[in-house]
Amino acid sequence: MPISGVANVVQLILKGTCVTEETLNVFYYGSATNLDGLPAFIAAWIAAVMTTLQSAVGTSTLYSEVSAQGERGVTSFATQPISLSGFVSGDQLPPFATWDFTYVRGGALERNGYKRFSGIPESFQQNGVATGSGPGQVAALATVLNQDIPVVLDTWFPLIRRTKVHRLAQIPPVYYDKSSVVYSKIGSQNSRKFGHGR
Repeated sequence: MPISGVANVVQLILKGTCVTEETLNVFYYGSATNLDGLPAFIAAWIAAVMTTLQSAVGTSTLYSEVSAQGERGVTSFATQPISLSGFVSGDQLPPFATWDFTYVRGGALERNGYKRFSGIPESFQQNGVATGSGPGQVAALATVLNQDIPVVLDTWFPLIRRTKVHRLAQIPPVYYDKSSVVYSKIGSQNSRKFGHGR
């Protein structure tokens, strides 16, 4: 697929804490219209995504805020405090261990996007591979991450953001449509190691 020329692009940020480490997940969404406003989009995103995400992570993971701000065509921003913890009791892997998802590129000359979520329950994995209830939960989360977010008048769809193409800085950034979102593996993220910060 070519570069997305969608009129409105927003950055959505999910903040949380896994054990003692701050987590930050950044998403990009596009819409042909922006009539409902960002608070309504945030509310729709929370309703569409959070229950499935909570089902894939442990109770020692707490999500505290969802914010959105305009990147293109949107000049507003909004923040919604939340207090939503994971649903799965028991031990978790360390915060740097993550469920890794790939936002599959829409064309051969493009690059994939990635999302990583801390808070993997021990009961959902064995030797670093999703087992038990894990495969079903991450498959459900991939489906949710892949879907469009309908509000009332607007529909927001996931995008892949690129700030460099062929090592050249893109000012402003460019946005690509994805073809799908798939669960990849249990991976790791150095920035979420204890004492590192994010």
